Amino acid sequence: MKDDSIKSPNTGNTGRKNLSEEILDTLWEPLLVLEDDLRVQSANDAFYNHFKVEPAETVGRKVYDLGNGQWDIPLLRELLEEVLPKETFLRDFEIQHTFEQIGRRTLLLKARRVDHLQLILLAMEDITVRKENEALRAAKEVAEEANRAKSEFMANMNHEFRTPMTVFLAAIELLLQLERDPERRQILEMADQSAQRLRTLLDNILDFSSIEAHGVKIEMVPFNLRDCVQNAVQMMSAKAQVKNLQLIMEISSTIPASFIGDPGRLGQILVNLIDNAITCTDEGKVRVSVRPCSDYVEFSVSDTGIGVPEEKREAIFQRFSQADGSFKRRHGGVGLGLAISQGLVDLMGGGPIGLRERPGGGSVFFFPLPLKAAKSDRTSLAADHAEATAAPLSSPFILLAEDEPMIRKVIQTILTHCGWRSETAGTGREAVRRWKEGNFDLILMDLQMPEMDGLEATRQIRETEEGKKICILGLTGHTRRELMEECLDAGMDKVLTKPVKIKELCSVIDSCLAAPPPLDRSFS
Repeated sequence: MKDDSIKSPNTGNTGRKNLSEEILDTLWEPLLVLEDDLRVQSANDAFYNHFKVEPAETVGRKVYDLGNGQWDIPLLRELLEEVLPKETFLRDFEIQHTFEQIGRRTLLLKARRVDHLQLILLAMEDITVRKENEALRAAKEVAEEANRAKSEFMANMNHEFRTPMTVFLAAIELLLQLERDPERRQILEMADQSAQRLRTLLDNILDFSSIEAHGVKIEMVPFNLRDCVQNAVQMMSAKAQVKNLQLIMEISSTIPASFIGDPGRLGQILVNLIDNAITCTDEGKVRVSVRPCSDYVEFSVSDTGIGVPEEKREAIFQRFSQADGSFKRRHGGVGLGLAISQGLVDLMGGGPIGLRERPGGGSVFFFPLPLKAAKSDRTSLAADHAEATAAPLSSPFILLAEDEPMIRKVIQTILTHCGWRSETAGTGREAVRRWKEGNFDLILMDLQMPEMDGLEATRQIRETEEGKKICILGLTGHTRRELMEECLDAGMDKVLTKPVKIKELCSVIDSCLAAPPPLDRSFS
């Protein structure tokens, strides 16, 4: 009769395994059989195969001495001392151990005492990979949470920056329209140029953070290419005039009028390149050119300036880098414009931005974009507004929902200057109440307000209005496209981003009053 106990095998002498050992070898989990003095009596094949050890290195040795004795012995002793005096005991016990062949491993131990056999079964599950994956997931979650916190912080900073900028940019623009004294106008123009420069700098810093956090979304809307380029040129014309530079725009006659793309981001790239060219040019001209190039449209900005040394050409596209970073440099800037422009070109599927010497001196920055021509040559939402002082024949009634007192005051001044009557509300709840009580022709709705935000106020108005729909224009200091989409989904007709120019605000209002537009998913 065969002896099927676990205690009696002597495979070292016979080279054969008894039935009990053969059963243990069918288990996938590494397992040791220990005697009461904690010496290893036997092990299954899973143990030998997984930990790359031989029976001679295992059988007859104390469990503490296995694998060069690098167990966490206090933890292992704690487990086994709980097992020794008990008839049966099962426990998950995490421990680390170093094996000579496979290195440091994390093990999950389960021990059970079989009292009538005076043996201890010690099962080992190698959970190293699982623990590493858990650590990676935890690190990823921490990184994602940090990224979310950073994105939220930058979104809030964006809003907080744009709120006061709305006031002083609009105030300067209003004063420029009213002031006729040449000396005072010159002072206001300098203030306006400095304010626009500050706005560009803040936009670049905020956009750079958004690009790093993959938070910039590219629009795909129909736009007039000539208008887009011309707007960028006009924005920089005052700076060129101060330096007595010619600022020239050349667009090939073979270029279609309208394309599908992101006019705002394209304009931002061109402004950065033009600004950089003007900054580095003391005399001569800056030329902005657009021409077809195979399946792309190539944009280039050339100047007659100081040029870029060969050894600096790669560095200037890196963030916070400049061709001359010394205290003696002649030209300012924080070194973000080119890095942001390259990031935006990449997001639009074009580029990279190239740099070559201009014959006769200076530099040429150029980049291709895969723009597709629009099916129609429809231009922007509205034609250029006439002088802001030209009031409409009637006197429309506008509700302005805005919680910031200074912004309420400056926008109400603009509306009055245009010949429109207006009332204000400081919260979304008040806006809904005033809309129900009044007979308004249009609502300017801020997004971020106490008690009830602009989104909820818009939803409530849309749910309760009857007959002709009132035009609701959103005003926000946030620039995230997801939020803009949420505004349109709530029922707004268009969203304007602060700080908004008087000309643009009046133009959009005029268009809405003339004929309320269909849902417009472009943002200004």
